[in-house]
Parts: sequence; C-alpha cells; structure tokens
Amino acid sequence: MQYKGLGKSLKQEVKKYITKEEMEQAHTPSQICEKVGAFLKGKGINEETKLEYNVGAAMHYSARNKIYGPPDKDANNLSTLVKSIKENFPLSLCETLTQKLDDNTEKLQNFVFSTQNMKSLFQSFHDVVLIDSTYKTNKFRMPLLVIAGISEEAKTFMFGFAALSSEAECNVKWALEKIFGFLGQNPNIICTDSCPTLKKVLTVVTPKSTHLLCGWHIDQNIIKHLGPVRKN
Repeated sequence: MQYKGLGKSLKQEVKKYITKEEMEQAHTPSQICEKVGAFLKGKGINEETKLEYNVGAAMHYSARNKIYGPPDKDANNLSTLVKSIKENFPLSLCETLTQKLDDNTEKLQNFVFSTQNMKSLFQSFHDVVLIDSTYKTNKFRMPLLVIAGISEEAKTFMFGFAALSSEAECNVKWALEKIFGFLGQNPNIICTDSCPTLKKVLTVVTPKSTHLLCGWHIDQNIIKHLGPVRKN
C-alpha cells in the first residue's frame, strides 16, 4: 500500500498516531510499518493492507523531526558546546570522534566528557568504580556509558560519561581509554553488569583492576536460567 492511497483525514490520524508512539518509545521503520498496519486494521481497513518500508522510513524521519527538530541543529549545538568547553575549561576532557560520510559531511560517532572536579573526586575515591550503559533514553538513541564512584558516605557521583554510536568494542574501548587516561590511573575494582563487550574491553584497558559483576544482574541471570528462587 502506498501512503498516498490513504484519505487526507486518515493520513493526519496516522501521522498523529506515529508521532505519539515515537514520543513514548523507540521505533524502527519496520516497527512503524507494523504499528501502522495494526492501527489501520483497528480502523476497519483491509487486514492485508501493509505500509511499504520506504514509506514507514519516511514517516519515522518525519515524526522524529517534528519532535526533535532537524539533526543539523543539534550537531551545530554540540560543536558550539565542545568549542566553548575547550576554550573556557581547557583542563577538562571533552572530545568527539566523527565518521566522514560519502557527501563529505561528518557524523558524530562518540562523545566523551569529564571535568577537573570529577578527576579530583576520582583521585580520592578510586577504589570502586561502577560502569553501566543506558539504552534509548535520549533522543539520539545513543547508548550513554556512565562511569560512577562511591564515597565513604555511600553516595554515588560521576567520574565521566560517553555517548556512543553503539556498544561495539572499538567505541567502548575508545571511551574508556580516554576517560581513564584523563583520570590518571585505573580503579582498584570495577563493577559492571554482564555485558560481554565491557568484559573484553576492561581486560585490555584496565588489566590490573579487579572486575566484579553486579549482584542484581547475577540474580537476574539465575532467575532467567533456573527460574525464581522460592523462599521458605
């Protein structure tokens, strides 16, 4: 089914529906096609009517632009921010890694950040470090790699963070090398989830640090493979 085959009023309904869905959770063009199919089915449209992938991709792009604005605006803002930080806070860590595209434009691949205050905290509390990533919680849907610490009062604080294009080993390795290089030393203990990429990278970047798995994730893996543990 071509998108142009819909009536004007139904087109507007579909657009509003997809924009709302985009605001609530992440979607790919394929998922949008499925969502639109279900939406049209609910409107009494033929069950076999399907949205073509390229049309779903166009709707996906249009919805994101309506919610977030054009991507070049954010790219310019980030470029301005990085330049400002380097000029006003030359001792901070603020670096980007870009990928050159065929049209000679550059796409942001990774961004890493840490400050002198974070570095000072790390020098005082570098015994235990927590590393974790959040997924699809920002509008760019880039994994956010967070490096945090624990104080003597059991309070957590950040040592640095990195926005990555993906959790590929090369990206995680680049970010951790930059951050721990800036902080000046490796932590004694690093606690992470069961991410295999982190495990591989940490053996290279921080070979002398003790790597521990988070207890919560260990419990979840036990439940996943053995089922919930019954308490007597």
